[in-house]
Amino acid sequence: SVTPSGTTTYTITSVTTSTGSCVGTGNTGSATITVNPVPTITTAASATGVFRLGSAQLTPLTYSATTGSPTTYSVVWNAAALAAGFVNVTNAALPASPIQVSVTGNTDAGTYTGSLTVTNAGPCTSSPANSFTVTVTNANPVWTGNTSTNWNTGSNWSTGVVPFGTESITIDAPRPNYPVLTGNISIGGTLDMAPVATLTIGSNTLTVTGGITNNTGTLIGSNTSNLVIGATSTLNFATGAGGTLKNLNINAGTTTLATALDITGGTGLANNNSFGTVTVASGAVLASGGFLTFKSNVSGTARLAQGATSGQWVTGDVTVERYIPQNAQRAWRMLSVPTKGAQKINQAWQEGAIGPLNNPKPGFGTLITTKLLVSPGSIGFDAYTSVSASLRTYNVATNAWNDVTATIGSGTTGNIETVKGYSLYVRGDRGANGQVSAAVTTSSPTVLRTTGTLYTGDQAVVSI
Repeated sequence: SVTPSGTTTYTITSVTTSTGSCVGTGNTGSATITVNPVPTITTAASATGVFRLGSAQLTPLTYSATTGSPTTYSVVWNAAALAAGFVNVTNAALPASPIQVSVTGNTDAGTYTGSLTVTNAGPCTSSPANSFTVTVTNANPVWTGNTSTNWNTGSNWSTGVVPFGTESITIDAPRPNYPVLTGNISIGGTLDMAPVATLTIGSNTLTVTGGITNNTGTLIGSNTSNLVIGATSTLNFATGAGGTLKNLNINAGTTTLATALDITGGTGLANNNSFGTVTVASGAVLASGGFLTFKSNVSGTARLAQGATSGQWVTGDVTVERYIPQNAQRAWRMLSVPTKGAQKINQAWQEGAIGPLNNPKPGFGTLITTKLLVSPGSIGFDAYTSVSASLRTYNVATNAWNDVTATIGSGTTGNIETVKGYSLYVRGDRGANGQVSAAVTTSSPTVLRTTGTLYTGDQAVVSI
């Protein structure tokens, strides 16, 4: 037997034997045995990684050190790759390095394994196969708005596919269209918005786990919009109704308001529990910057959810409203003051006005009167009444109500801050139906509001 390692010519002689010890001479001839070498190839361990795109793409797999003159190559993918859309390759012409590996459009993020062999003219095929991988990752999509305002349309994104919820998002500008949400959306990374870019939340919940950074664009909310923030952020909202949310949740980091934000008191019928809520998780902070208002209307009053017992998780001034409905007649109201600071009673419940005909904000504030025999305006009151002052505090020591003697003044005189609350005779707002007159007994709805820092965390028990 012979084991040639290359193409070799051999001489073959046939021998004829006979009985006994005599040997006859046979025929002599030759034969050529051609031995083709098994080809080899050395590939990189992986092709160049790619981002997930909506259309097919090619990625290079480099190779070197071929032997045995291979002319074609084949690729067999593992089960996961085949399930993701990769296609086996059979005897394709072997190009000069690199081999272009095809990745089908919309392939899920992951790492996929292929086995590559080469074949020469023999034909002989390399063995064992070369294993390599291709890694597909989710790209950080950039909003282009080329087609519409629909977040869930792939052609509106630079990647050609709808974001998967794990990436960081950029809303570029200027664009022909800006996104309007039609359902709840979660962004696992950050949200960056270019100047003049907008994002309309609508009646949906927008969750941004990585926070909103470099935000010079504008969020557009509504009475039914919810926003969840998971990391340090700066928030800019549209003016008017667009600067409204139902619920705002701050789960981590410090979120800073850069523009006015109203938390809705609700919509629809009276006291229907459609009010909004601000929730700040333990360790997180909402820096209001003086821009936050808890609204109140006939449907309800916005509120701050319970937070850390140590307090200080909402910083800066906050405006808190309280809606007073129209009643059949005027009445005394027991009112607390949820804010503290140097704001005067006149600035708060009188809307900074003095005089019964001074109504700078219709639907807000009320007239407050005194029975002191002085010029009412000099101490902040709207009018004099001989019967009773319309604003009082309770004196525990004497078990009696004391009239408030001023709503303006220097130092702490006239400050609205108190932990004990007030009794206020509410005539209505500062309009015609709220005037100080024995002939006018009708009332009107109004909103009373104070501005200052909130009482947060555990508070000492108040004895009244």
